[in-house]
Amino acid sequence: MEKIRNKEAEIILSIKLPRYEEIPDTGLYLEQVTKYINGFFWALPHIAITPSMVSNYVKHGLLPKCVKKQYSREQIMRLILITFGKTVLSMEDLKLLFELQSKAYPNDVAYNYFLLEYENVLKYIFGLKPQMDIIGTTDTLEKQLLRNAIISFAHKMYVEITLDYTRNEQMNTK
Repeated sequence: MEKIRNKEAEIILSIKLPRYEEIPDTGLYLEQVTKYINGFFWALPHIAITPSMVSNYVKHGLLPKCVKKQYSREQIMRLILITFGKTVLSMEDLKLLFELQSKAYPNDVAYNYFLLEYENVLKYIFGLKPQMDIIGTTDTLEKQLLRNAIISFAHKMYVEITLDYTRNEQMNTK
């Protein structure tokens, strides 16, 4: 079990999502955007984004249409959040969460807060620290919803990574 725990921690620590300021603002084409985002989620099982998914998110109002076939920093940020969130929330719930967030905080502030909570929760769930830190100074509904979505995501990833690792170990011992 300790061997599995160490492997899980190694996988989780390898996932580094970009800060808002680090996301390209030069405008990326669809294939570049999907490759860029999938590069961050490579270590997590069953998480990827495809060009057809992006088109679907635009169609459902989760993402604004691109300008001249290029995606901006704001759109790329939103796609990172969608890629994360789609594992535990429906499109309708994601859309509502984005609406609530946009009324409460500017996008760059909310996204960077998400990253802090994401790292905080993952390290706790995967046993890299004894308790979660309190992030920020306010306790709002938006923050509670976000933290709970991240906790749901982390638990799902924990189970999937552990099962994948166990499956691989069993296959290697046969």
